[in-house]
Amino acid sequence: MSLSTIVVRVQSSIGISRITLNKNGSLGDLKRELSKRIQIDGESNVKLVNDDTDAEIIGEDSDLLHSLNITHGTCLRLENSPIGPGGSIGVLRYVNVPDPNVDKNKEPSKEDDGDSKNPTTSSQAEPQQSKEPKFKSFDSWLKDNGYNLGELPLRQSYKRVIVEKGKMIKVPLGITIKHQPYRHVDHLEMMAVDNIQDFANYWMNDLEMEQRRAGWLYGYYVEDSHYPLGIRAVCEAIYEPPQVSDACDVKFLEDDFLQTVDTIAERLGLERIGHLFTHLPRDQYLSPQDIIDCAKIQLERARNCHYTGYPVSTHVTCTLHIGNDGKPCLNAFMVSDVAMVLLRDGLIDDQQPGLEVQVAKPRHKSELLPRIFVPGKETESIDPDWFVVRVNESAPIKKCSIFKHFDFPRMNRGKNQIGPVEVGKYFAQKLMSFTNSGYIDADPRH
Repeated sequence: MSLSTIVVRVQSSIGISRITLNKNGSLGDLKRELSKRIQIDGESNVKLVNDDTDAEIIGEDSDLLHSLNITHGTCLRLENSPIGPGGSIGVLRYVNVPDPNVDKNKEPSKEDDGDSKNPTTSSQAEPQQSKEPKFKSFDSWLKDNGYNLGELPLRQSYKRVIVEKGKMIKVPLGITIKHQPYRHVDHLEMMAVDNIQDFANYWMNDLEMEQRRAGWLYGYYVEDSHYPLGIRAVCEAIYEPPQVSDACDVKFLEDDFLQTVDTIAERLGLERIGHLFTHLPRDQYLSPQDIIDCAKIQLERARNCHYTGYPVSTHVTCTLHIGNDGKPCLNAFMVSDVAMVLLRDGLIDDQQPGLEVQVAKPRHKSELLPRIFVPGKETESIDPDWFVVRVNESAPIKKCSIFKHFDFPRMNRGKNQIGPVEVGKYFAQKLMSFTNSGYIDADPRH
């Protein structure tokens, strides 16, 4: 992306659109790009609102974007309301964009499904054995189920009940653990290939895999036409915060600089989309403690911006381990909404040292907990695979990241760790060398 273009994010009831426009573009250009992505059904009054100021964007199609305070990184909201007292609220839908790589004259293969169009880079990817994809995108699943929200996990409450003598109580609802049929993110695309390779090399060579390593993923979300109403997370960078680790565990420490990192990412049109951690080869995709840690983060980052009002978390967990061929292998996951509910309501313990997720026990004799079932029986321990939601992942064949250089020093690494001041001095020296060599004057885009 050159300095002649800007990126504007538009939030709507169906997700986030990341739109690239000419720096000197007009409001009409923005509307045309939106119309290519979003279709509005029914009579409705659609308006654009600046997400930072809550001010409605009012202007003519010929008005330049910068005159309306729409610049690089601006986040807008697309809101729709009925026209008049008897009008209906229009429904926003994705515009179906045909895939240019698909031959229109070719008959669809019997083996094609929603997950097979983007092969993953994981060595642990499971073969598709049926026409139906294992997971549907959340909006597609809602549509197929008539937008029935009443039985969704995060709409339920599973509180402990205290039994008191001579007083009627309501027996808490039981919970049946099932594999979640939907996912809030369908695909993770790792644009930051060099960054990932540097991260893997530091863990494998410098740390010699004796300590685990973790970091935050930064990127953006876009619609994904390979899945019905799908959402794709695109990773552009990794930030490694202060952390303490050993061969079996890694924990983030308190980081006062994280807010600054989030601010810098926002100015670049990016946001925190997930986290990445390493582990030694093992049989489980996610350990019981990984399930707890991921559920905590997803609860913290759950948003109520979905058009149904259902709290949705699009935070992706990415793991890195050594595959059978001795090369680093990536896998992407989320944990199910049921896991988030069990943790939220205190029905599973915070610490899970075993091979299965242990159900919390009553704290005293008069306490009554909801009963938890796996298909066919009541249980006190749950296989962590019940909570795993697989996210497809891939990397581009040709590098096309928005960042052209990754050869800068990393913070919070090694015994002699560098901080923001040292990184700032590094970039100041680079800028000075570019200026002295005439590089910036010759090509102002860099």
